Amino acid sequence: MLIAIVTTPIITRILTPEDYGIYSLFLVSTNLFLLLALLGTDQMYFRFYPELKRDNHELLRKVIVINIISFIAITILLLVFREQLSELLFGVRINNLIILLILYIAGRLVIRICLSILRMEEEGVKYSFIQAAIKLFDLIIIILLIFIISSDSYTFYIPVLSLVISNFIVVFISIYYTLKTWKMVLFDRNTKIFISYKELIKYGFPFSLTLLITWLFQYTDRLLLKEMNGMEDVGIYSAAFKIVSILLILHTSFNSYWIPLSYKKFEEKNNDTINFFVQSFNIVSLITFSLGIILILCKSLLKILLGQSFYDSINIFPILVIIPVMLILSEVTMVGINFYKKSYLHIYISITITLINVVGSYLLIQWIGIMGAAISTSLSYLIYFFLRTWAGNYFYKIKINYLSFTSNLLLFILLALLNSFFDPLNHIILIINSILVGTFLVINISRFYEIFSKLRGGIK
Repeated sequence: MLIAIVTTPIITRILTPEDYGIYSLFLVSTNLFLLLALLGTDQMYFRFYPELKRDNHELLRKVIVINIISFIAITILLLVFREQLSELLFGVRINNLIILLILYIAGRLVIRICLSILRMEEEGVKYSFIQAAIKLFDLIIIILLIFIISSDSYTFYIPVLSLVISNFIVVFISIYYTLKTWKMVLFDRNTKIFISYKELIKYGFPFSLTLLITWLFQYTDRLLLKEMNGMEDVGIYSAAFKIVSILLILHTSFNSYWIPLSYKKFEEKNNDTINFFVQSFNIVSLITFSLGIILILCKSLLKILLGQSFYDSINIFPILVIIPVMLILSEVTMVGINFYKKSYLHIYISITITLINVVGSYLLIQWIGIMGAAISTSLSYLIYFFLRTWAGNYFYKIKINYLSFTSNLLLFILLALLNSFFDPLNHIILIINSILVGTFLVINISRFYEIFSKLRGGIK
């Protein structure tokens, strides 16, 4: 998070909003093709890992074979249609961007496999170091490239090249950390598992399809802004997301730990399992709402993170803070879908939300521009949370205190809307903010005390 905070002011001061828009769409494209290359294999690995015990390297071998085949197919597609795809994805015909895209996907694929190994082995320190190393090398190389690439016509190459170079440095670190597993994958042929490629793909493909639909859901706003308003608005909007990425990093970190832990707790099947998930939701919801509120209240201070040409982004981000909060909470409430292998439900939910966001973004962007995209996307994530919660609880009931949760949610949304449309330093807005935050603290005073007591006990 700290590295991201340092990187943002550098990038938004060396790039114009148009170039930042190209860089943002490069990231959007890599996410799409990485999902296509993965084909849900990481989810296959997470699901069957606890069942196979000593034969996990055989499972990983099959996962890697699937990844290699899909990556080769994607590479051929990108090379054959490189000019058309460059125009479609980035709004410019630059073949080098497609080459860099292929290299970046290759590196990310290897890192993703290594991170999956570390996640299931619960190697939290190594996992976290790799995640931080990617950001740290990215920052260092950006600073170096600023002095190498001096032409204003190619400034968008600076963050793109930095991503690719730092990615390959971290590939070697990731392989080193998981070298023992890689050796077993390559050389140990003594074990055989009874899970076929067909069974793996049958389980993983719905996740892949869901993630592809989710990708469209997540990036509809930017794609429509590109077509309807131009690359400058994409850059400004993406800069707002860069601030929100402080909480999105928290979502990624939480999810990395939560998935293996939730499966482990479910496999235990004891009387305390349900209570564990209830307590987890209570703690996680309180922490995420609190962090979201703090971030929103720091709106005026966060302006220093942005270059002057990106100042309009600061009015958009309070609404966008709703997104990571809803994402994190839904990871806890939807566990029943994964526990009972009902992965097809993710597809239905994602299709529903994508349609809502496409229609909402299209209508609201025409009406109020960038702010319309932010409102539509945040509203879609709210619905996304409730649909995932409903489906998850249908199979695995987690008794949520909906009265307390709804109160916190309404206070949080009011705070986000208020600080997006009005200046938080206005006296009236300051008073209303104080009332909303005070009400939140009163409602949750007992839970705050409970958490602090546990932390104090743990320290002792």
